[in-house]
Amino acid sequence: MYSVENPAFKKELNSFEQLLYGPRFTGVGAQILGADDKYICQYTKESQNFWGSRHELKLGNSFSVQKGKRPPSSEVSPQVVFHPVFNQSVVEGFQVTPLWHQGSINDDGRTPYAETVKTARWEYSTRPVYGWGDVGSKQKLTAGWIEWGDERYEFQNAPSYCEKNWGGGFPRKWF
Repeated sequence: MYSVENPAFKKELNSFEQLLYGPRFTGVGAQILGADDKYICQYTKESQNFWGSRHELKLGNSFSVQKGKRPPSSEVSPQVVFHPVFNQSVVEGFQVTPLWHQGSINDDGRTPYAETVKTARWEYSTRPVYGWGDVGSKQKLTAGWIEWGDERYEFQNAPSYCEKNWGGGFPRKWF
């Protein structure tokens, strides 16, 4: 699950800004509940490395980048299979589109009440297949891999489910 809170505020608000704008929860996070009920979460109170489309399901964030590299400001094309541009610049982060999910996160230690894994990495494509629950909804099939701690899971034609809670509004173009 990806979480973006008040991306208009690029950093955690200081005391003066809280008086001016009111209290705001800021930041970007990625969390996964995976195999054997283990959990991982990486979160930052800053959103200056977040990007998203106003019109369709496309978003991403860089928690950390390679030395000398800049974080992406939009989708890095997954079509560049032999030139993994995203992985060459992003050490920890993610990008999500209707057809592609990719990322790498490290647990930040904020969850003492659950068993965690230290790292998770993933790259997988999704393909709409048929509706689920509602004729207008689309279920997806996925192909790719997920590394969950020390285990790697590869899959093809696996069912998956995606949804986006748009908060205050919907994009102009739905996927």
